[in-house]
This record gives sequence, C-alpha cells and structure tokens, in this order.
Amino acid sequence: MIALSNAWGIFLIIFLLGYGLVALPKHIIQKSDYKRRAKYLEYCAGDVKESLENKNGDLFTCAQVYSCVYF
Repeated sequence: MIALSNAWGIFLIIFLLGYGLVALPKHIIQKSDYKRRAKYLEYCAGDVKESLENKNGDLFTCAQVYSCVYF
C-alpha cells in the first residue's frame, strides 16, 4: 500500500508539473500578444457598457424612490 501511494503521488506530481510547465508560458505568451488582447478587450467592452448602463438606471430609479420617501 505504501508503494502504491508513493507511485500515485509521483504520478500526480509528474502530471501536474508537466501541465504547469506548459500552461505558464502559454499564459504569458497569450498576455504578451497586444493585438489579440486588444481585440478581446474590445469584444468585452460592449458587455461592460451595457452592464454599466443597467446599474446606472437602477441607481437613478433608487434615487428617485428614496427622494420621494424622505421629502
């Protein structure tokens, strides 16, 4: 059982270390590609703007309701 648990631990270390050695440089390379990153941020900008407009409308509605209650 001890040998089996040691073999399983070694297998996990080798598997996870191998993934980390590939994933980290891949992540760095993807972040360093400025054109691709700019396209992704432009893609996300529409969702962010829509979310901001929704929150702004909620805030405006909330301000109207509470201003009527207190005054």
